[in-house]
Amino acid sequence: MGGDLNLKKSWHPVLMSNQKRVWAEEKKALDERKKTDQVLKERAEERQIEELERLQEVAGGRKRIDRVDWIQWSRLWRCRCRRCDRRDGRLSAREA
Repeated sequence: MGGDLNLKKSWHPVLMSNQKRVWAEEKKALDERKKTDQVLKERAEERQIEELERLQEVAGGRKRIDRVDWIQWSRLWRCRCRRCDRRDGRLSAREA
């Protein structure tokens, strides 16, 4: 008689294509889990640092100022080439 008819079914777990598909999905889930764990770890470290800074502030240390200076600096120092004006990224008057 013919071989195992289950090997001809698209859903059969012994088929190499199904094993590859399962392996890829498991790897994807593992990578996602690692990424999630890394983000949680980073957030826990940030919370710990913020708590230490808050305790230091309460104990009489220097006060922590919450600012978004990086937005201002990124806007001021957008372009570093010689043709552009360094402050706003436009061509300078002498080179335009």
